[in-house]
Amino acid sequence: MPSTWTIGLDLGREGGAELLSAPDRAVAAVHWRTHQRAGRRCYRLHAVSTAQGVEPLHREGLPGGWALGSALQSYLGRWAMLAGGRLEVVAEDVYVGENPRTAVELAKFAGTIVSWLEPWTPTGEAVWVKPPVWRLPILGLPIRTKRDAAKAAALQGMPLRVQGLPEMLAILGPQNDHVCDAAGIAQWGTLRAAR
Repeated sequence: MPSTWTIGLDLGREGGAELLSAPDRAVAAVHWRTHQRAGRRCYRLHAVSTAQGVEPLHREGLPGGWALGSALQSYLGRWAMLAGGRLEVVAEDVYVGENPRTAVELAKFAGTIVSWLEPWTPTGEAVWVKPPVWRLPILGLPIRTKRDAAKAAALQGMPLRVQGLPEMLAILGPQNDHVCDAAGIAQWGTLRAAR
């Protein structure tokens, strides 16, 4: 397997992950979102793959970022082993607005998830990228593009750029902008690693 295998992560309370085996070939997609269980916020995760014989994964009641990271590592680990234990991990910087408390909470959440995947990276550290940095070369969007317009561009453009993504979106939901963003982040990471 090529060393350009890349996991892209769109991190947040609702988020997505995409594993690409080349800049234009999807292998697996994961989506998560919050739900309530026994009066507490937890996460529901759904993962799918284009690989033969790999069953979809659906988990509910995951209590936080630690459990999400563990589930991601478990599901994506089969490809890490095939790739010699080396995958590029690229995460989008978390958008936090102006509330410092939310900023700290989301930064911890994102770091917890990424820490489960970092051992696979050649350097031992994930690459973090700001949204405008990956959107410019991948989607051709100017730096000051508004969030809603950027999400719409990813929903429209990424399924055309990445083989296998439309099939995964058909299962996860065609309006899944988090998985489309994760595919763009992974594609940016693959191209960056090839330089």
